[in-house]
Amino acid sequence: MEGNHCFIFGNKIVPGIFLERGNELKFKRNQIIYYPGQSIEGIHIITEGIVENFVYSSKGDCKIFLIFGPGSIIGGSSIWNVLNPVYYKALDNVRTIYVRTDTLSDILKTDFNAVEYLVESMAKRIETLHYQIKYMAFEEAESRVCNTFIQLAKYYGERNSDNAVSLNIKITHQFLSDILGINRTTVSKINIGLRKQNLIDIKSRKYIITDIDKLSAYYKAITE
Repeated sequence: MEGNHCFIFGNKIVPGIFLERGNELKFKRNQIIYYPGQSIEGIHIITEGIVENFVYSSKGDCKIFLIFGPGSIIGGSSIWNVLNPVYYKALDNVRTIYVRTDTLSDILKTDFNAVEYLVESMAKRIETLHYQIKYMAFEEAESRVCNTFIQLAKYYGERNSDNAVSLNIKITHQFLSDILGINRTTVSKINIGLRKQNLIDIKSRKYIITDIDKLSAYYKAITE
């Protein structure tokens, strides 16, 4: 799941016109930004922090779809004038640039870079959901967990001199369960196995990939 197939969004250059014509907003850690069924009147472009979107089943089970980092757009349902379908929650302290729908419409009429930025963001979401369905249908649980660690290392990892990578994002068994659609017991067993193989470790409540190249090679081996 490389590139656009990743469930993590971000690391994009935001067109300056959004910064000029939008308003900065702040959200605290764990604050719900949007609820399902809510009418949204604009988009948020994240400039700092991380946001997740998710839904609950009728039984109370959670499914995380995407993680949004700086440069990502949330609240895109406002563009089509439909109700927001999911929760958006700040995973840490978050800053956004809020652009009202009417202002966005004016921007898109005159700025090609803004149009390209928005279209690329929407296209990536569609492609990502396609690959999520594919991986849930055809990949085994262990390979999905390994790939998630690899992607998190790419976006939120700090590489050490010994090829180890510390993940600068809070990860729990429940988080992995919710984003991968795997029960928490299975996630726990997989992580124990990866730790026994010295592929991952946990120190001070943070995950460490002990050797990112070895984990990538292991992932490739179990998916071929």
